[in-house]
Amino acid sequence: MRKFDMLSLMRKEIIIGLSLVLCLGGLASCTKKKKKNVNSELRMFYVSEVPHMDPAQMVSAGVARKVELLYDTLYEFHFLKRPFQVAPNLAAKLPKIIRHKNGKVTYIITLKKGILFHKNPCFGKKGTRELTAQDVVYSYKRLIDAKVGSRMISLLKELWEGADTFLLESKKKTPTNYALNVPALEVKNKYTVHITLKRPHSVFLYLLMQQDFSILPREAVEKYGERFGSHPVGTGPYQLKKWVRKSKMIFEANPTYHGRYPTKGTSKDQQAGLLKDAGKSLPLIKTVIMQHLQEPEPRWLKFLKAEVDFADIPRERYGDVIQGNDISADMKKKGILGTKFQGLASWNLYFNLRNPYFSNIHVRRAFALALDIPSVLNKLFKDKYQPSHSNVPPLSWPKGQGSFKHPFRGPNVKQALDELKKAGYPGGKGLPEFKVYASAGASYRQWVESMAYYLKKVGITVTYAPVNSIQWLKVMTKGQFELLMSGGVGSYPDAEDFLSSYSSKNYPDGGNYYKFLNSDFDQWYKDILRLPLGSEKRRVTVAKMIRLLQTELPVIPLMVYNTFTLRYSYIKNYKSNDGLWSIIKYLKKEL
Repeated sequence: MRKFDMLSLMRKEIIIGLSLVLCLGGLASCTKKKKKNVNSELRMFYVSEVPHMDPAQMVSAGVARKVELLYDTLYEFHFLKRPFQVAPNLAAKLPKIIRHKNGKVTYIITLKKGILFHKNPCFGKKGTRELTAQDVVYSYKRLIDAKVGSRMISLLKELWEGADTFLLESKKKTPTNYALNVPALEVKNKYTVHITLKRPHSVFLYLLMQQDFSILPREAVEKYGERFGSHPVGTGPYQLKKWVRKSKMIFEANPTYHGRYPTKGTSKDQQAGLLKDAGKSLPLIKTVIMQHLQEPEPRWLKFLKAEVDFADIPRERYGDVIQGNDISADMKKKGILGTKFQGLASWNLYFNLRNPYFSNIHVRRAFALALDIPSVLNKLFKDKYQPSHSNVPPLSWPKGQGSFKHPFRGPNVKQALDELKKAGYPGGKGLPEFKVYASAGASYRQWVESMAYYLKKVGITVTYAPVNSIQWLKVMTKGQFELLMSGGVGSYPDAEDFLSSYSSKNYPDGGNYYKFLNSDFDQWYKDILRLPLGSEKRRVTVAKMIRLLQTELPVIPLMVYNTFTLRYSYIKNYKSNDGLWSIIKYLKKEL
């Protein structure tokens, strides 16, 4: 999953353990059940309504995590190996990479044989068929179809030869011609596809692991048309059985799923019992029921009654649950386990640089210097979050390049007033009232009101502008905001995932919704795509990019996650992954 600029803040539809702070619900109690029912059902909650489940139209982490249940990508992260390692999924093996003298790079990908799509009427009497290389090319062409509107368009038209031509043709009113050749995507035989890039791209393999690049059948898209997002057909571990909007979603295990539990891990994995199911067919839990439930306190009470298997900790309860750097003895007596979680996520306050006031860097610096972020976090969240110094979370910072302490971290009223004077607005005189766009809800309102308190001290006035999930995408992608409070969710452990949206190449439809344009940053971004992962030169370049964003301030870093995810001890095969992907297909329950 690419970085999502979305408001995943206090709703927590961002990653905790199972990659969503969906409160994973369990069986009704901790009492022992018959062995045959142990893995029959897992109950979950989701927080924000899901508009659709079309992989090519990723709009939120909530959509991405459900798509993961239904669809597969060519590659995935190995469940057990650390540091994280790429492993084949639909592909039979890691790709062979050929670097050409003209600078192009070709990925030769061989598919596993015998993988079947979910049974669905779109396939006629047979009900299903085998996945082939043609499906890969079709799915990837959808990512450059203007009618589909993928967030990957701006990136892929730069990487794939022929993508720009396909994109242009797809803008016509007539149905998109998928027979149009895209030279970058080439079917060699039934199980082999070649993908050729115009230039090296250091994280391209990571991109192929994101839900946008899920493989799907043409028959389903053509049968369901605009309703395809409500009728998902993939090869994933689960298939959608029932979906009642704003109520619940029921997923049933895919009986023909190709995946198996990994057979290799470390000695620690062995000791932790994480290899007991080695080689078994996945998924291990047969039914997943997701209920739409927004409020944290009811979820917490269900967790304490063992009606829910996983939980995040409501801010009001944090001090009672966490003692020092561990969960309380009382929690442990109840059979509750806790895992420290930071995750690849950050929350920020974005400036719309189209706004003439925010194009003035001194105004932006005054905002940053006026805010007392540590005090706001302590008031609102206790110790659940910690102040961040960069839009790139610490887990993705380049090693050996320092801690990246923010040079304009407040509160410093005197410096903030000095910056406003330099901007031509002494004491804030002449500045209008600004709106902070954020998701609708009491927690968001409190966040904005807390920031407003400190900004008022230097003469800056901000108000809360609530946005619902339907309005959110339009507000963000059309640049219809002044200030935007939003979360960025990483999908692979590299800073590029958080830096990409600041490249001018990604303005306005590739994630650069705030119109940050900087030639130095653009050149460095090109460099890190060319340089090998892990190289010293690349780490130095990434560090320069982070520090440039700190000084230019298109965004004020607010916070990163710093908490525990809780689960009952009857949940087995749990291994934290910093929220990079869903681990539901590996889980089992032993009551």
